[in-house]
Amino acid sequence: MNTKRLLAVSCCLTAAVITNLVACSDDSSPNPVASTGGSAGTSTGGAGGNIQAGSWKPGVVGKADHGAIVLAKNAGQIQGFAMANGLKIMDGEFDAGDDADLDSDILDGGSDEAGTPNTVPSVDLSGITPDFTEIWFPVQPYKMLDGTKIAPLTAVLKPDGTVTTIQHFADWETQTDIVMACFDDNMTFEVALNGTQLKSYGGLSLDMADCMGRHFLVSNASDKVWELFADGTKSVLADQLPGASAIMCHPEGYLLITTLPQFVINAPNSHPVQGVRIHKLALDGSVPTQLAELPVTMDYITPANVPTCWKYPFTDKALPAGLRLPITLDSNGDILVGDVGARKIYRVTMDGLSITPFADMPMLTASAILAPNGIVYLVDAPLLDKTGKTVLSGTTIRAYTGTGWDDVIALTGYEQYVNAMSWGKNGVPCPPQFADAGACLSPWGVFTKISYGATAILYLVD
Repeated sequence: MNTKRLLAVSCCLTAAVITNLVACSDDSSPNPVASTGGSAGTSTGGAGGNIQAGSWKPGVVGKADHGAIVLAKNAGQIQGFAMANGLKIMDGEFDAGDDADLDSDILDGGSDEAGTPNTVPSVDLSGITPDFTEIWFPVQPYKMLDGTKIAPLTAVLKPDGTVTTIQHFADWETQTDIVMACFDDNMTFEVALNGTQLKSYGGLSLDMADCMGRHFLVSNASDKVWELFADGTKSVLADQLPGASAIMCHPEGYLLITTLPQFVINAPNSHPVQGVRIHKLALDGSVPTQLAELPVTMDYITPANVPTCWKYPFTDKALPAGLRLPITLDSNGDILVGDVGARKIYRVTMDGLSITPFADMPMLTASAILAPNGIVYLVDAPLLDKTGKTVLSGTTIRAYTGTGWDDVIALTGYEQYVNAMSWGKNGVPCPPQFADAGACLSPWGVFTKISYGATAILYLVD
């Protein structure tokens, strides 16, 4: 193991935010994909910046006229979430943005009655009219500075702003399904969380999906898919999925899951011996079906570029840490999968027989979603200069126009986190507006996700 490549990441923004998409009716707005006209939503402004969104309009990209509103912050690494909104749901990410007050006191700090530090966010929904029935999201595990482990939690947000927690891993001290050895040994780093210094796990990913009112969880440090229940119990729906990365619910009522590429151990300049795979899993818990394996390109990343772990009982290969392989659908029903290692997005037919390039990734895409307006939105990680000390642009939401990607909004507020944003960075081409920078970097391990509400609102976590 090349331990010099196994660094720690801190996604300290940890904010749930909302972005309102409104009319594309002037020259400053992103171009509509279709000539349907109309608006993706409307904003009435209102006291305190309250957003009241209109309906989704087919084919209209929209723009973010209101920036973004922080709903929760300072709650550790919020990575994945599962939203129930009465509409079909895919993948995406959250971010803190133009209107975000990152220094405001939204969250309560302190510890619970047992003295365990508070790792669960409090939420302020006063800036929006909630258009969801509930949101489930996983709260990452931590360690206290004395080595005491803090188990992950499931937080449930209701439209009235209340947040309750469910403990699905009461056996965290002894469980072996989520294999923490690599992260414990090489990827912990110190963070300040609600006034308490804790150790966080860089590179560890958790993702969640709501499917037909049921809730499912995957982790890149496991080969399992869990179903989580409101009473705190859980069951293994399936296994044999080493390095499960992203999970989504297909509108027809089954799960689609991506798994990480696999490398030979101790071969820093090698390409994967197994590419990114897409799996289909029925909700009855039958054996997962492999739909497709993406090709490994000649310029694919190697372990020299991204840290890997191999202390897993479910595979004898090394898995990259810090990658999220987004999955969503195209408007024609095909699967879209983002392969960060190749920096490409592929279109895969549901029978898996056809795999074709869809588009190049603008940067390092962490998540994507097909919204009710028929538009595919993605989220790219922040862009840094060649020193890694200056933020050139924040996390950016982009929309696919049929020929390329239009920017919807570049979120702000990342400067104070530049030194704790990631445990590793990757060189990426500088966009034309930053050509003078000479070289650009983007952080690994930015496990963001995006979803949408019943009205024209995007919800994101970063």
